[in-house]
Amino acid sequence: MRAIFPSKFYKELIKQTGIRNYAKEIKFGNEGKTLLLKGAETVANVVSVTIGPKAGSVIVDGMIPKITKDGSLLANSIALTDQYENVGAQILKKLADATQKQVNNCTKMATILAMEIARQGYKFIIKGSNPVQIRKGILDGAEVGCKYLDSISKKIVTSDDIAKVATIFAEGDEKLGEVIGEAITLVGKDGVITVKESDVAYDTTHLSRGIIFQSGVFNCNFPADKDGKLKLVNALLLICTQKIENFKTLVPVLELAVAKHKPLVIMAEDFSPNVTITFALNNEAVIGIKCVTVKMPSDKDFDKDILLDLAYSFGGKVYGDISCGKKRHQIDESYFGVVPEIILTKTEMTCLHGNSKLVLDQIEEINKELESCRDVDTRIRLKDRLSRMESNIAIISIDGNDQEKAKKKKELIYSAIESTKVAMEEGLVPGGGMALIRCQDAINQIDSMTDDHKLGIKILTNSLAAPFNKILKNSHDNPALILHKLRSLPHKIGFDVNSHDLVDVYEMGIVDQTKAVKLALRNATNTASLMINAEAVVVYKFDGTEIVT
Repeated sequence: MRAIFPSKFYKELIKQTGIRNYAKEIKFGNEGKTLLLKGAETVANVVSVTIGPKAGSVIVDGMIPKITKDGSLLANSIALTDQYENVGAQILKKLADATQKQVNNCTKMATILAMEIARQGYKFIIKGSNPVQIRKGILDGAEVGCKYLDSISKKIVTSDDIAKVATIFAEGDEKLGEVIGEAITLVGKDGVITVKESDVAYDTTHLSRGIIFQSGVFNCNFPADKDGKLKLVNALLLICTQKIENFKTLVPVLELAVAKHKPLVIMAEDFSPNVTITFALNNEAVIGIKCVTVKMPSDKDFDKDILLDLAYSFGGKVYGDISCGKKRHQIDESYFGVVPEIILTKTEMTCLHGNSKLVLDQIEEINKELESCRDVDTRIRLKDRLSRMESNIAIISIDGNDQEKAKKKKELIYSAIESTKVAMEEGLVPGGGMALIRCQDAINQIDSMTDDHKLGIKILTNSLAAPFNKILKNSHDNPALILHKLRSLPHKIGFDVNSHDLVDVYEMGIVDQTKAVKLALRNATNTASLMINAEAVVVYKFDGTEIVT
């Protein structure tokens, strides 16, 4: 195995923030705001053509051109030549990213709404209105809107409700929705669900057992799946109770893993910057295997006996307190545990064991200790260890004979699971931007402190219809006429773009998660109000010869 170690050049480069202190250019007042909003509007215009069931797609250039309707991906793909405009574009990119990461939905709604608020707010600010009071009015209105959304939210209560919601987010596939609903019901909203390919031609759900740690990926040398998860099969697990200071000390460990042709997970108390940097330079192609580092849970009450449970359950040992006299280069194969499947996210590591004999033996050992123990604190610790060992994990098995279809189905299932879990938190509201329109009357009832505060509220209420209007324009409908009809009808009645009829949105599945719409509203109002408050824009001044990392 040949690893690349960081040179002095790389070390110096990384010490910097990615760019040295080049000269700056500054534009003040309306001149800066105009360019800022122009760049943001470019992003919003690109994203807006993809919103709604009858919207088009966008082709994004690259080594392999992509045809997509993904709002976050589109926002991230745009970089403008004018640096001031590019700052505005990057602000909306950050907005889309934040919304996508938190709820995996409503990124387009947030982007379009933010741009409309900024556009309308700018018109009044250049006429002399107070931007601080306008911002306060916008944010106060957003909070009232969120409270109204809570009041009309339809809660997800029963297992049938969960299956129906899962069907909606599984693109209307009822059988798949039932399978996802069953999996969520088995392990709960916070439980772990994974998808496996099998030879069975139909989708099924069954329970397995695993060990779950509230500590996720610290570093890895290969890309995650589209759902943000890393999945390793028959992975080697090395646990170290000490901080790993130097990457060179890991080379013998990596060589053992390469010889076995298995992915490697290293869990340690901490990893030095030297190790982190070197992992960034040594990808899977360089080392020859997939490798992931995981930090131990930082909770001060964390019982390190759980690490022994984890190691023994998969046939390994813990390097640290017990064997501190052994040097790392002397670590042999006995220190490696072999885990049938490991699922990692940024916050969690799940080791599936399927009730193997080693695990059952360890559970039996803990139960014996629990029976003979009388100390209250010790019993609590033992029960915690036991609960971690006996965690239920739902496994959805899908037909894996066609790899391309299986890959797309996996992505759909994981997306539907996450969307359903978000819906379970706070419920559902009318989708397609209609929930925002329903907030207008509640927001208009706010008692204003000043004229500019009232103006901020007016800007927000006038902007709330922007996502809905864009959906209708993309389907060549008349927004003004349909909005007029909706205002006199109950909130559950909305417009179906496909049938061009007024329908019950909950029955037809035209819904968004309450949490997602509230987050989109808060993110959009916060971003837009900050943009129109900007009194100066600072950018780097380049002469065209620089290399920016």
